[in-house]
Amino acid sequence: MSAPELTMFKTPGCGTCGAIGRRFEKEGTPLTVIDLAESPEILAGLKERLGTPTITAPLFEWKGEIGNITKLRDFEAELKSELAPV
Repeated sequence: MSAPELTMFKTPGCGTCGAIGRRFEKEGTPLTVIDLAESPEILAGLKERLGTPTITAPLFEWKGEIGNITKLRDFEAELKSELAPV
């Protein structure tokens, strides 16, 4: 079984994105970071999935669900629960 994966979609000028990335790194919690400025095809896909012409970073994806910063706490709790030793 593969490890659970939480993804953060960021933009270059997003200070919140940088802070979140540093916190996850310091805690040793896995986080995949995708810079939307370097990934136009992913940006277009997110816009299509969300039905919106604009994206406000950060966005997060967990188990196929996309959420903004308000969902991060829920996504992070689930991730840490799945990573915890049994």
